[in-house]
Amino acid sequence: MKHFNEKEWQMFRRGEYSQEESRFMEEHLRGCQQCLNAFLNSIDEEDLLQAQEAIPPDFTDTVINMIDRKRHAAVPPKGSGRWAKKSQNLLVYYAAAAVLTIALMGGGAFQTFVKGYSHVADTTKLNSPKIEQKLDIQFSKKIVDHTHQLIIRFENQEQEEENDEQQK
Repeated sequence: MKHFNEKEWQMFRRGEYSQEESRFMEEHLRGCQQCLNAFLNSIDEEDLLQAQEAIPPDFTDTVINMIDRKRHAAVPPKGSGRWAKKSQNLLVYYAAAAVLTIALMGGGAFQTFVKGYSHVADTTKLNSPKIEQKLDIQFSKKIVDHTHQLIIRFENQEQEEENDEQQK
C-alpha cells in the first residue's frame, strides 16, 4: 500500500489532483492512520484562517440545537410502542418473582434450607475465637506506620529533586 507524504497532502488540499486521484486519496485517508497524521501535519496557519472564515460564529450553537431537536424527535412518547412492552414485561417479571418468593416461604423451602445448613454456622462459631487469637492486634497500627514512612520518603525525595534542580 502506497503512503502519501505531507507535500502530497498539501497538493490534495489545494485540488491539484484529478477527481479520481482525489477520491483514491480520500479513501486511503479513511483507513490509514499514518497518512491521516501526515494530512493533519500538513495543515498550516493559512488553512486555519480559511476555516475560521468559512465557519460562522454560531456554528456550535446551531449544531447543538439540531442534535437536541433530533434527540427529542427520536424518543417515542411514554406508553407507546416498545417502551410500553418493556414496562409490561418488567411488571410481569417482578410479579412472577414475588409469587415464587411467597410460595417458597409459605411451603417451608427456605426453612428447610436453613435447618439443613445450620451446622455450618455452628462450625464457624467454634472456629471464630481461634481465628481471632491468631490475628495480630497491632495490624492496623503497622499499616498506618508503614504508610506514614512511605509518605515521608516521597516528600524527602521530592525535596531532594527540587534542591538538585535549584543547584543546576
